[in-house]
Amino acid sequence: MALVIGCLSESNEHQKSSTKKELIKVLAVMAEVFEDKLLELFPKVIQLIAKRIKEGDPQLNTPSAETMGAIVSYCLKGLSVDEYCNCLRSALKTFFAIFSKNVKQAQIGAAMCISKIIQTSLVEPLTEIIDQVMLKLLEVMKWSTCSAHLQLLEAILSLILAMEDNIEKLRQNAKILLPVVVDNMTNPDWNVRKIAIEIIYTIAILSPDVLSTHRADLVELLNQLRFDKVNFFSSG
Repeated sequence: MALVIGCLSESNEHQKSSTKKELIKVLAVMAEVFEDKLLELFPKVIQLIAKRIKEGDPQLNTPSAETMGAIVSYCLKGLSVDEYCNCLRSALKTFFAIFSKNVKQAQIGAAMCISKIIQTSLVEPLTEIIDQVMLKLLEVMKWSTCSAHLQLLEAILSLILAMEDNIEKLRQNAKILLPVVVDNMTNPDWNVRKIAIEIIYTIAILSPDVLSTHRADLVELLNQLRFDKVNFFSSG
């Protein structure tokens, strides 16, 4: 395993994107085959994926995120909650660090990996770290250099769905995320507006009382967006 990881880590500036994509997918296959045995190389695997993300090649973002999903699904499933949480924290810290670089495609790729980690994690360990992850997502979204609002909002929506059976935790997190989500309901990017409204809609279904303090602002915004094609639900 170490030999393969070493070979995959070698940089080649002349390597085509299609080749790099396939090499990233090798890691997903290794996760499926070796499962928890790959954990001894977990830091190196995460750093390798982060290295590809930092190249800023948009063609590498999706295979990198899908590979992260495979690693979480296959390699972490047998761990204790504490061990699982430690692996999640390590991986998330690595991808959040990429946002310090003002490279749009790298930020998008990092956010896609974060979202995939959340989507494929077991609920119990994810619940242990969900508050810290939510705060970090909201912090990064407020940065003037952030170029991945859409992907970060997708990660936030995934966190909300992970909390659907824990209403108290959902309420706590919804209160702090609502101002950021409301701000993005008027984002110039149609896709960002759409995911922001999806988040509001999801909260309205799971815990409608959380929206009460923002009701006036939400109704006003939804009225403004009445003829926007993303306004797919009633302001009622």
